[in-house]
Amino acid sequence: MAELETATNAPITFIELELLIRRIIEDFTLINAAQIKKELHNLSDKQANTIGLSVQDFIDYNTKKNSFGKSAFTYLYHINYLLQKLVEKSVINKVSSLGGLPMLGDMYVSLNMPSPEEEWLKITSYAEYLGLDYVRERISPFTAIIIVCDDKGDNHIGSGLLISTNHILTCLHVVEGVEIKEVLVKEEQYAIRNIYKSDSKDIAVIEILDCPLNPENDVVFSSGQVLDTILTFGYPPISRIRETPLIVQKGEINAISTNYNGDKCLIYSSVVRPGNSGGPIFSDKGYFVGMVTEHLERKTSINTIFVDKDNSVEEQIQSLCDQINMIPQVVPFYAGLTAREIFEELKLLKPELVVSCEWSRMVYS
Repeated sequence: MAELETATNAPITFIELELLIRRIIEDFTLINAAQIKKELHNLSDKQANTIGLSVQDFIDYNTKKNSFGKSAFTYLYHINYLLQKLVEKSVINKVSSLGGLPMLGDMYVSLNMPSPEEEWLKITSYAEYLGLDYVRERISPFTAIIIVCDDKGDNHIGSGLLISTNHILTCLHVVEGVEIKEVLVKEEQYAIRNIYKSDSKDIAVIEILDCPLNPENDVVFSSGQVLDTILTFGYPPISRIRETPLIVQKGEINAISTNYNGDKCLIYSSVVRPGNSGGPIFSDKGYFVGMVTEHLERKTSINTIFVDKDNSVEEQIQSLCDQINMIPQVVPFYAGLTAREIFEELKLLKPELVVSCEWSRMVYS
């Protein structure tokens, strides 16, 4: 029982949480659970084939295998938390409780088959269980700052996303008619080899000299769904701030519509500003679902303001102020091209460019 004292709910790293999720999902499958019980308790095939694996057996087995570099009991509270999350998502089912110490006697089973090795490298294998902060942590290193200079000599900033080791996705309006002064990823500047511009959509791809980062497992194109929670990433300039920090905004997809150019767009609620253009939009499940393109601003017509010229100047001013104060403060919407729209255009712009994508997927809330 001395080992019980090592159990802790102290914060752990995302790398540790990834490993815990993988081991839980893999070990509680029917085939692996039976093998674990046979090995731990010297059972026959028939005895080991009972449905479910206890938390105690999971901990004992992974401690024996040194799966985590320390006693698995250390992660008892995290294991319990992740099991509840996986049960909520119907990835794992709780079978029964054998009693004994709290949590340790609980039995769980997964009816899924173990996943291929390459699947466990992807952000989408973990994001749904680890949350938005995990998505932010994994995606931030692949965002890009694009500094340009216009014909008046003024500098402007746009955003982008590294979609391969040497290609950055951004908006056409970020790079059109300007000189690109700098392209930075993780504060490192990269030389530009070429720029590919769409003829019909607000899409451009900047080809840079090879970057050591590989976004293959982190940038997975997919379709967003209405009411998906999302994160927008970008580098809008902030006054009185020396650096240009990455700004991450949380919001949701409110609609999927078509703009006047015939492009499929996400309408979303995250607040974006000048400088966000070209920045990526990721869902809480870790998928790249779109790119920030424009602010949909609703303006109030001056014709809706009435002034009685027979009143004094003071009365007219007061009337104007009263009417302006009565104008509803409408929260603006923002639009972004969908990942599907971008994907199809990339095939025309740069046919040899390969990006990860998952279009057919079930979505559970």
